[in-house]
Amino acid sequence: MDNKLRESNESGHERTVSPRKAPQQARAIETCARILEGARKLLGEQGAASITTRNIAKISGVNVASIYQYYPNKQAILYAITQERLNLVIDIFERFESAEHLAKSPTEYFTTLLDAVNQLQWYGKADIELEKAIEHDAKLSELMERHTDKVITKLSLLLRHFGCYWPEQRLRLYAKYVYDISNTTTRIRNAESGSLAVHVMQWEFEHGMYLIEYCLQSENEKKAGI
Repeated sequence: MDNKLRESNESGHERTVSPRKAPQQARAIETCARILEGARKLLGEQGAASITTRNIAKISGVNVASIYQYYPNKQAILYAITQERLNLVIDIFERFESAEHLAKSPTEYFTTLLDAVNQLQWYGKADIELEKAIEHDAKLSELMERHTDKVITKLSLLLRHFGCYWPEQRLRLYAKYVYDISNTTTRIRNAESGSLAVHVMQWEFEHGMYLIEYCLQSENEKKAGI
């Protein structure tokens, strides 16, 4: 398990569409952070169409010339934001690949993993706008596909580690099924508020744990030769 997990991590985080100038010093890094934070705020408040250098300059306090110094176009900014968001998910999976976490029971492990992912608060308005942009941009779509494949690989390895003995193709398909359902449920939850959002969160957790436990019960299938 550990060797396979290390292999799944070798490629590291995805690289952005090449910026004109990669930030090296603290001031440059802080400037890029302000640019991306301003763009994220615009996404959440006004949508992807509002991502222009003029609007970002106004909200971030970074002048247009400095924005172009680091990001040659709107695509590069959206790519950087998307990559940063996706890397947060990968960071969680890699943190949970430690021996300490892998020694937990399946229920305890996946409960804490799901809780950590939920704390990222995916599919707010900014994420929804990013998703719209991804649908219409080949580079963003490729980035998302690579991320999804990596998550499916990691989830498959975890399910295998905790006792799922299904054939590889079936296991990967099931991991994709679990991942897609989780994303859809999160979208539904974030579209609601108050007690309804709480109910959806409860359903999301209970159903997620059921799907995981269903897969891990496959030891009986293995013995039966299914």
